[in-house]
Amino acid sequence: MAITFLCADHRRWLNANPDQAILTCIEACKIGWNLFQDEKWDEALIYTGNAYEAAEIMLIHRVEIPSGPLEWYLNMVVGLTLTLKKLGHCEDCKNVYRAAIGRLRIEYMRKDSTRPHLTRQINRLSRELTEVEISSRLQTKLPRTVERVKAKVTLH
Repeated sequence: MAITFLCADHRRWLNANPDQAILTCIEACKIGWNLFQDEKWDEALIYTGNAYEAAEIMLIHRVEIPSGPLEWYLNMVVGLTLTLKKLGHCEDCKNVYRAAIGRLRIEYMRKDSTRPHLTRQINRLSRELTEVEISSRLQTKLPRTVERVKAKVTLH
């Protein structure tokens, strides 16, 4: 994914100490959600992004946590994509969806027992990605159409 939130040192440390990622995830999620509810999207983005990356580290390293790292990761994907949508960062949002789908496909290859759940989640994220792609195309095309109409009106 092109966009990153954790600094390189913190990411390196969490990868070396993945059991500590849960603390980063919890704290960042709590702060990010409060900022999101206060409609402070720019500030919320930093924290939801940190929570997302920490959750991904927990998933990669198979950290044993209540409800499992997969559910934590999926929840952080939701938080991050909602924040990106509120900010109108469609390209970054699409990149998060693509990265999450890629991560879940890796998990699909590693785990037989959760394949039905992973398939449902991959399909859900794919649908949401398609919605963002369509929405971003409509938003970029609509203003151009409106400008052309205004230009035609001015010429006559």
